[in-house]
Amino acid sequence: MSTLTSGERHVQRVFDYEHRRARESRLLDIQPGLVTQLLGDVQLPATWFPGKDALDVGCGTGRWSYALAELGAHVTALDLTAAGCHATRRVLEPYAAGHVVQANVGSLPLPPESFDFVMAWGVLHHTPNTLRSFERLVPLVRPGGVLYVMVYEWTNRAKHLLTDALRLVLRQLPEEQRYHVCKYLIIKNSELVFYLQHLLKVYDGTQTSAQYDLAAMQFDAYDAYSPRWNHVHTWREVREWFGDAGFVDITLTHPVRYTDPKVVWANGECGGAVHMRGTKPLVQSGVEEGRS
Repeated sequence: MSTLTSGERHVQRVFDYEHRRARESRLLDIQPGLVTQLLGDVQLPATWFPGKDALDVGCGTGRWSYALAELGAHVTALDLTAAGCHATRRVLEPYAAGHVVQANVGSLPLPPESFDFVMAWGVLHHTPNTLRSFERLVPLVRPGGVLYVMVYEWTNRAKHLLTDALRLVLRQLPEEQRYHVCKYLIIKNSELVFYLQHLLKVYDGTQTSAQYDLAAMQFDAYDAYSPRWNHVHTWREVREWFGDAGFVDITLTHPVRYTDPKVVWANGECGGAVHMRGTKPLVQSGVEEGRS
């Protein structure tokens, strides 16, 4: 793996801890429901995947690599962390067409046009520059292949400034202590949730008391507040990336949920995350018009 910058080493350390902790606690169970969830996220039929070469960028503990393998794809999984690679190798052991690589998105050791399907779910916004990382994935997609990404969504400036300020404070803590503090970002008072969600990234703990769900929220909070970079983007911005890269059939796979300005200000138009895919044309003839 290429030499990492200090910021990239920080991200590597953060997620290495998270992947080890998740595996030990068995919070991220590998189970058949992940296949349905993946198909819902990417909005492609199950019949599309068998025999396809698929790349899971930032595979983490291997949940999407598992889903792709279950769908019959030949999976290459890539992660920055040793813990993520170890977990995903175990997940892919039953599948002959599975391969795991430890590498950085900034210097991918993969030849151009190697994959029919490339996905980066919740990864690119944790790199120094989301757009630049997106652009590094584009050459890996074969003509006729699909690129799918999920990135954090822009809501409002005040919320992002306050969240970044708290993130800066929490990043000074050791990983174990930071993980413990993150449970206090799960708010169990509905009125407090309503007011805080406009100004800070918090988690609504009023809807469930199940230990699994609350622990999963704590992992989500650690994931959001720990990395060096946590960029946010609008769905229109992401759509422009796909269009500029020449993709067609550009699809916002989780459609806009909110139009009320007050709700959008608190939660974003899509509810906090942008899910989008596009298809690389069989013949590149300049930038073509996509659709959302």
